[in-house]
Amino acid sequence: AEAARRGAELVVFPELSVVGQDCSAREFCDVPREVRDGSWFAALGEVARTHGVAIAYGYVEDGGDGVLYNAVQLIGDRGESLWNYRKSNLAGGDDCFRAGRMDPWPVAHYRGHNISAIICQDVSLPENARLAAIGGATLLLHPMAKHMPPAGFSWHAALVPSRAYENSFNVATVNWNAPGNDTESFLPNGGSVVVDNTGESIAAAPFGSDTANETDYDPDWRILYASVDPLECDGPCTTLNRRIPSLYGPLLTPCAKNACTAWLPPSEE
Repeated sequence: AEAARRGAELVVFPELSVVGQDCSAREFCDVPREVRDGSWFAALGEVARTHGVAIAYGYVEDGGDGVLYNAVQLIGDRGESLWNYRKSNLAGGDDCFRAGRMDPWPVAHYRGHNISAIICQDVSLPENARLAAIGGATLLLHPMAKHMPPAGFSWHAALVPSRAYENSFNVATVNWNAPGNDTESFLPNGGSVVVDNTGESIAAAPFGSDTANETDYDPDWRILYASVDPLECDGPCTTLNRRIPSLYGPLLTPCAKNACTAWLPPSEE
C-alpha cells in the first residue's frame, strides 16, 4: 500500500519472501509450501487488484509428489498470474528443492516492460539471464537472500551489472535486510540495487544499518524506489543480434562429474 501510494507500478519482494529467510537456521524442508494458485496467490492477487500494482513474491512451491521448488511468481494488477519461475542453480541451503526447468522461459509484458526473473544463485552463471534476454526480456527481476560484503567482491558490484550489460536489459536485485545482520551472522544484509542496460546503478539501498545517500530509499519502510524506462530494441539489442548460436554447441556438454558434483541438486546427481 505504501509503495502504491508513492506511485509504484511494480513491487518486488526478496527470495522466499512469503515464508521468511534465515540462512543460519531455517530448514526449508519444514516451512509452509503451497501450489502456485494457493492462498498466498489469492491474498496477494487481491492486494494487487486493490492497489493497481503488479507484485513479484518468493515462496516455496508445492510441485506435487513431495517435490518442492524455490519459486517467484509475478501477479499482474488485475490479480492474474503473469508467470511462475523456479530457481534452477541451487546452492547450499537449497537441498530440499528440485531444480526448475523453464520451457519456454517466462517473460510477461506489463506496462511497457517485458519482465522475466532469476533467483539468487542463478545470477552466478550467465546462461539463465541470457535465456531471459533471448525470450525478449527488457527487465530482469532478481530476488535474493544473501549476505553480501559492502566492500570488495560482491554480486551487486560485479555480477549484476555484468548480466545487465551483456544482455542489454535492466536488472532489479532485491535482497532481504534481516534484523541483526553483521559480518559474523552472515544473514542477508540488504544492498538492493537497480541497474540499467549499461550496468550503471539507477538506485541503491544501503547494506545493513548503513545510512543511505540515495533519496530513493525509504528507511522507515525499507523500500527502494526506482524509475526504469522501457527499452527499445533498436540499439540496446545489438550485442544479442551478433550472437552466433551455431558456435555454442559445446556449451551443452556436461562438465566432468568430479568437477560439478558439489553444484548439482540431488535430483541431478
